[in-house]
Amino acid sequence: MPAPVSEDAESGSLRLTFDLPPSASPALTPLLLLAFESRPAAGNLRVTFSSRSLQPDKQTACVSAETLYVILSGKTSNADRTWRISAEAAPDMKQRLKELLIGGKPGSVLNAVPLLLFSGETGSDTRVAWQTSSFLCELKQFLAGVTPHSHPESPLLQLSSLQSLPPLALGRSTSEATLAALIHSPSLTVLSFGGCCSSSQVHRGELALPPPLSEELRQKLEQTVTHITEVIREEVGDEAIRRLGRLVELSAFPRKDLATGQSQYRAFLLLKALQTVSRTYTVKRGLRAIRANADTPARQKHCRLRSFTMSLERHAIDPSTADINNCQGVCSFPMANTTNHAVLLNSYIDNKRAANEAVDQRAPCCVPVAYEDLDMVLLDEAGTGTELRTLTDVVVKECGCR
Repeated sequence: MPAPVSEDAESGSLRLTFDLPPSASPALTPLLLLAFESRPAAGNLRVTFSSRSLQPDKQTACVSAETLYVILSGKTSNADRTWRISAEAAPDMKQRLKELLIGGKPGSVLNAVPLLLFSGETGSDTRVAWQTSSFLCELKQFLAGVTPHSHPESPLLQLSSLQSLPPLALGRSTSEATLAALIHSPSLTVLSFGGCCSSSQVHRGELALPPPLSEELRQKLEQTVTHITEVIREEVGDEAIRRLGRLVELSAFPRKDLATGQSQYRAFLLLKALQTVSRTYTVKRGLRAIRANADTPARQKHCRLRSFTMSLERHAIDPSTADINNCQGVCSFPMANTTNHAVLLNSYIDNKRAANEAVDQRAPCCVPVAYEDLDMVLLDEAGTGTELRTLTDVVVKECGCR
């Protein structure tokens, strides 16, 4: 299929032209697959494809070094037998877009080989599935831009070695009580994207929320988006806000009508991701405040909760770091959050030291006394399901002398 490429001198976008075969059946949904002859350069590139021949008219692909294919969904009925598609990227990414599609060389030969496919599925169902896949890529890009990155010197948290509750499949069969608990859970949540954003999978995750819980999810998401928008405007910048707007657009559902299963699914994932982003910046700002208003040296020595960040083991997990906290400091009078045993033990040791006698008992230690769980949402590589794993007692919540 010939695919001449031209460049719009004013906008810098690339225009791709494809002639559909005369035998193409209007009863089938056309899909355009762009298969890359050479792997894209390292890094991430967000490409927006626009055309009246596409359904929806604008479709976004998040391309990384692992991307092999990009699939665009077309309209089921199209009298025009020619597809004219505009491909755009951010102004500072225009050269990379050229390299991605035409290998950076002048001419009309595509580095992304076009293949025309046809699907027997209904157009609306296919469109919603592609919207979910686009949403997951957008979410991955957003999280990578607004959360701390792993550092080589950071200790590595081996999630696979941790104990967890039995895995829970997230889908239409998930109970209302379980979904309500997850929506309101304060637990730190990380998302494992697997291979869902690296090739051509169509992700079809769905939830079945009853109307009251669906409305509760919508309202909670709106409140969280409002809060996060102000946070990232100060901490990150306008590009992150634009990405957030796109995520909100893909996860929105009507106020009056019950949302579709995939709209609820996208809204749920976005809520959990934004709750974790909010938590991350709350910790970051708390540490900043502590540094700006440093306590006295004596107070700093007392047992209390401290931030402790670890890198996660797989690059496909976002956020790529987790603040699991730790306890640090000495246990001496006045001891907070302690036990009678620790008080008596500390008194015994102080008396021994005052009498210059040998201490034959261990001193009270500053240790965690309460924990929070960490939730992992795993999106399988087949693109057909989502699993929740709750890792118990991961994040330190309170410290005490024991």
